[in-house]
Amino acid sequence: MNRAVWVGATIVAGFLWWPLAAGPPMVAAGRHVRPLLQARDARRRRSEAMPDVIDLVHVAISSGDTIPGALRLVSHAGPVAVRPGMHEARRQLDAGATLREVLDLIPQALGPDYRSLAVTLDQAQREGSPIGALLIRLSDEAASARRLQGERAARRLPVQMLLPLVLCSLPAVVLGAVVPLVLVSFRRL
Repeated sequence: MNRAVWVGATIVAGFLWWPLAAGPPMVAAGRHVRPLLQARDARRRRSEAMPDVIDLVHVAISSGDTIPGALRLVSHAGPVAVRPGMHEARRQLDAGATLREVLDLIPQALGPDYRSLAVTLDQAQREGSPIGALLIRLSDEAASARRLQGERAARRLPVQMLLPLVLCSLPAVVLGAVVPLVLVSFRRL
């Protein structure tokens, strides 16, 4: 009986030692990694919002608004992820910056994905060309990119789920099913 208890305790300790040993370093690393993950998540949300921003700009311009008016609309009613960057663009417009300066600011504030939108709006403003068809095509391309990103994320999900499965579920199954069998077999010895 005494030997079975020691064997069972050794098996349990073998499965439980790693959270105790790895816990403090993981907490310390988490404090440094968390801001990086939050920044990456914000970039992803801004990138995913691009088709919605383009559609909103298209609706505003199609209804007779100007490009600066469309940017103001996006800063007020656009997706939450892009509002801070668009608010800065609106603030620059209100302070007297030229539209070209503001359009150069948008990719800096929202990310390089928005360069195509800024270039399209700048080109339409300078040349006076119709912008509706360009915005529709740009929106379709952005939506396709968002869809491909979602498909990539769906393909990566099983691999990402493997580590928690192995580290959490497998030890629980071993502790719940294998350890009692080992203890019972050692009692019979």
